[in-house]
Amino acid sequence: FLLFNYSPAKIFMGDSGSLVIGASIYFLAISCIEMDTRSLPYFVKGISKPLLTMAILVYPLIDTIRVFVYRSIKGVSPFSADKNHIHHKLLSLGLSHSKTVLILYLFNIGIVFTCLLFNFENPTISFFILFSFATFVVQIPFIFNLNGKKAT
Repeated sequence: FLLFNYSPAKIFMGDSGSLVIGASIYFLAISCIEMDTRSLPYFVKGISKPLLTMAILVYPLIDTIRVFVYRSIKGVSPFSADKNHIHHKLLSLGLSHSKTVLILYLFNIGIVFTCLLFNFENPTISFFILFSFATFVVQIPFIFNLNGKKAT
C-alpha cells in the first residue's frame, strides 16, 4: 500500500483498509513477541522482543499517546479530529509531503537502531531510555520552528 499511497497518492485507503492493516500489525506484533528465537542468529537472540516490537511501532504509539494526552489536558475528547499530529506539524513548518514522510521513516529507523544498541541493557532500562528519547524527539517540531524561532 505504501507504494501506491506515496505522494502523489494514487489510491486512498479509507477506514476499512486501515482497520485491516491495524489488525494485521497487531497480529504480527503479538507473533513477534511470542516467536521462538532458538533458530535465529546469535546477535538477534539477546534483543528484547517486546522492546523491539515497540521500537518498530514507535511512531504510531508515541503520536497516539501524545495526541491523547494533549486532547485530555485541553478537555477535548481524545477521539476528536484535529491537526495536532506530528506529520501535521511538520507540514505546517513548510516541509513537503515527501520530506515529512522521509523524516518520519528516518525517525522510526533511528529508534529501531537505538533499540538494537541498547539490547545489552536491562529491558526496563532500555524501554525508559527509548521512550524518553522518542518523546523528546517528537516534541522538537512543536518547540522550535525550522528557522530556530520558538513556536507559538
